[in-house]
Amino acid sequence: MSREDAIKENITLKDKIASLPDGSILFRSDYPEYHSEFVGSTLAELTDDGILSKIAQGIYVKPTKSRFGLVFPSVEKVVQAIAARDNAQILPSGMTALNVLGLSTQIPMNYSYLTSGSERTIKLKNHQVVLKRGVPKNFSYKTRLIALLAQALRTLKQENIGNSELRIIRELISKETDKENLAKDTLLLDWGQVCQHYYFINKGTLRIFFYEEGEEFTSWIAFEDYFFTEFNSYMTHLPSRYIIVALED
Repeated sequence: MSREDAIKENITLKDKIASLPDGSILFRSDYPEYHSEFVGSTLAELTDDGILSKIAQGIYVKPTKSRFGLVFPSVEKVVQAIAARDNAQILPSGMTALNVLGLSTQIPMNYSYLTSGSERTIKLKNHQVVLKRGVPKNFSYKTRLIALLAQALRTLKQENIGNSELRIIRELISKETDKENLAKDTLLLDWGQVCQHYYFINKGTLRIFFYEEGEEFTSWIAFEDYFFTEFNSYMTHLPSRYIIVALED
């Protein structure tokens, strides 16, 4: 390649990147048609020019300029971009899930996500993002809300769910389109099945029982506003010894 062609190529890539909309997130791997070292030097040059900002190793953003200064994409948007690049699924977990749902007002310094891709820790400018490998079940829920609630409740635990948390959860679930109305005596879980669900009872009552030496024993009754699952089967993927049935419509 001649020096003139190299200059044209540099201008072309610089213009391409500079014309991206504000808030864009870029990776060195975004431009496979160019040599990686050339891409790296171009990104570094645009960073020196103040057009881009480097927020992590190999990750750049084109911040939005406002009268209050530069506005950077949210951590969630950065993580979503990483997941899209890696063709992976991600799901907030722990305190991050609580924060996303509004069940915690604390802004975390460290963000945690489950991923179907590779585990890693990413150090952003002011935050640390931990991507932890999650089992396929974490990503198999019908809706994102239910997946987030499952993660949040693991962190919050049943005994810490008060009236304010229930109010928020009710509001979230009221907007959920994927609900299931159960008739009396509907069987949710049979003996020998693997429990695949985490339940929230919006209205009604469920009975959880088991058989031992031919006798029937009630383990517990789950009422309105109750979260529950057959925890051992749900977590271990082993067949359950319990049966769950609706006591009323």
